[in-house]
Amino acid sequence: MANMKMQNNEDPEFIEMRRVLLEKFIRQISHFDYLLESKEFQIFCRGGAGEVTSQLETLEPQRPIEILEKYRVNFAIDEDQANSEMLMYKEKISSFAAYLNKAYV
Repeated sequence: MANMKMQNNEDPEFIEMRRVLLEKFIRQISHFDYLLESKEFQIFCRGGAGEVTSQLETLEPQRPIEILEKYRVNFAIDEDQANSEMLMYKEKISSFAAYLNKAYV
């Protein structure tokens, strides 16, 4: 570790590396409409230095049912699938809802 130099936030090399990584991140996210349209991502893209965290904290917490509905819309499940497969999905969703209810309280 002695050979590794400490990165300075103002070092042009460091800034360029961060810019490239951020651009790559944005390109990957652009494949997912539900992420691009999320309130959180909009705040991230528009926020200034140090403002993102405080703006995110002003968002109303989502209720578990709202989170589940977001998953249902964005990760559509074919409801005409075999009943056993649907039961498996419903169990997973119920389990996740129970977890969210505990975490939310």
